[in-house]
Amino acid sequence: MPFIHFKDRDNKPKRLGGQMPFILYWHKRGGDRFYPVGRWEGKDFSPKDSISRNDVVQFKFDAEGDIDESLTGWFGEGPPLLFRVGSGAWSRPVQRKGNYHYFSATGSSNSMRRVNTIKVYDEEIRFALRMDIAGAGDSWIADEEYTGSIRMRDTTERRAYLVAVRHGITFDDPFGDVQTFRPRSWADLVG
Repeated sequence: MPFIHFKDRDNKPKRLGGQMPFILYWHKRGGDRFYPVGRWEGKDFSPKDSISRNDVVQFKFDAEGDIDESLTGWFGEGPPLLFRVGSGAWSRPVQRKGNYHYFSATGSSNSMRRVNTIKVYDEEIRFALRMDIAGAGDSWIADEEYTGSIRMRDTTERRAYLVAVRHGITFDDPFGDVQTFRPRSWADLVG
C-alpha cells in the first residue's frame, strides 16, 4: 500500500503520520511549480508566491498511524482533514459556493467531513484528496484556481497534485526555522 511521504528540511522523504502538521503545497495545472497554501481574503485557500509562517495554512490528518490509501477503505470513510493558521484551533475546511465551488476555510455550512479518497502517486510524494462534503457531492481538491481561490471539482482528470512539506524536527512543528515559504519546482521536491 503506498504511503504519503512529506519532504523534510533536508528534502528527504519521510512517512507522514496522523496528527502531524504539515505545509501543503498545491500544483496548478499546466505548470511546474508547487505553491504553499494561504488564504484569499481570509476565506478560500489560495496558492501563494511568498507567505510568512504566520499566514501559511497548516494541515493535518485526524488519524492515527501513517497515512496511506487504505485509510479511506471501500466505503470512503477516511480521516478528517484539519487546518489552522498560526497557533489557532484546528478546524475542518468547507466547500464554499461562489462562481464555482472552492476549497475554503469559512463561508459555508458544507463542511468537509472526511477524506473520501486518498490517491498516492508512484513516487509516494504527490497525492490527491477527494473530500466527503456535508450537504453536497464529493469533490476533489482541483488543479485550478479562479481569482486566487483553489477550486473543488468532481472529475478525476482535474484533481490537483498535493505535496506535504515539514521543516521542523519535532512531531508538532512543521516550520523549523523557516520564516517565509515560496513555490518549489517538481525537480526540487522529488530531488
